[in-house]
Amino acid sequence: MYKSLDFHDEVLLADKVHELWDSFHNTYSGKLLYKTDIDSSLNSKPVFYIKDVPDYLSVQYPSELAIKTIKTFDGTLINCTEYPNYESYVKANFDGKRKAQFNSLKQRLEHCFDIRHVFYYGKISRREYETLFEQFKKLLKIRFQQKEVPNDSLALWNSYYESAYNKILQKKACLSVIYHGDKAIALSLNFILDRVIFGFIKTYDISYSKFGLGFTENLNMIQWAFENGFEVFDFLKGDDAYKSRFTTNTYTFEKHLVCPKKDFKARALTTLLFVGMNTFYFIFNKLKYIGLHKIWRSIYGAYYRVTSRSTIETDELRIDSLNTEVDDLQEHHQINVDEILSPILRKSVYDFCFKHKEILKNVQILKLKHKQDEILILGEFNQARIKVL
Repeated sequence: MYKSLDFHDEVLLADKVHELWDSFHNTYSGKLLYKTDIDSSLNSKPVFYIKDVPDYLSVQYPSELAIKTIKTFDGTLINCTEYPNYESYVKANFDGKRKAQFNSLKQRLEHCFDIRHVFYYGKISRREYETLFEQFKKLLKIRFQQKEVPNDSLALWNSYYESAYNKILQKKACLSVIYHGDKAIALSLNFILDRVIFGFIKTYDISYSKFGLGFTENLNMIQWAFENGFEVFDFLKGDDAYKSRFTTNTYTFEKHLVCPKKDFKARALTTLLFVGMNTFYFIFNKLKYIGLHKIWRSIYGAYYRVTSRSTIETDELRIDSLNTEVDDLQEHHQINVDEILSPILRKSVYDFCFKHKEILKNVQILKLKHKQDEILILGEFNQARIKVL
């Protein structure tokens, strides 16, 4: 009937440009990104249905093809060509209060923990890659269980995993990782087309949620993009609130229906598909405009919560301040934060560091013998008893 293609899968993951395309260029920079050097005759080909073409990548097709375009969803991006450097971007897009908030979160993170940010671009060992992707997938699952929504990225995980290693070595992808010591706590995978970065997947360890890891990783990645001469940082589609805080432009994703001009049956099918799809997206966008998509999202989220089995703890904590010396130290033994089995208790240690500006390596964690659900935290300036209720 017709052949379906995904623009990002073809160009970024499979690293090939389909014979359908004659050329495409970045309309923000005016730079030609691809031009075919072969003559192709497609009169005998079927109808092609090409998904998720960003409208700012102006795609040109051979003259013997008929094209119909359907506008679908909005995407967001940073047009880096509008700013001479990262500092100018920050100054133009964030007020003093917002900049102070970002700086405070970053400084608190780096004060409390041994933090480093690594950008894997052109070089990564296979062992590092395997370890990081295992942690990436684990954190991604936990993050979306916490949000109680399904995650399309996990369905496509094998495709990302199979392609990203070589892409990183070829500088066609960048894996951004924030480490606490040797532990990856925030990661993002970004595919690259010439001077355009596409932010595909990102996640962070929710145990560090007080520290705004997502904001810090985003800003560090944006700064890296400016410093390495990229022209566009594409955040792709999705209504995630964080995107509007960082992006400067919106654009439209398009679906392209392509067929030979001389094939009457193919043109009839193309017209039928165009009418159906165009009507669907017209109605969808009208319903979205009046907010009905939020009702649908709530219903779908409720269904997901009922049908999925979340492993996220929902227990509450009791936190008591300790204003005196800890009695009966023989009834306690010191442990490392990574030895705490309960995720909610482990998070409470990081929250303690955030609240009191304590440096983790100077904090003592005491576990009561025969009690799995209670710990004592002894900082340089503050102490607390934490118990799962």
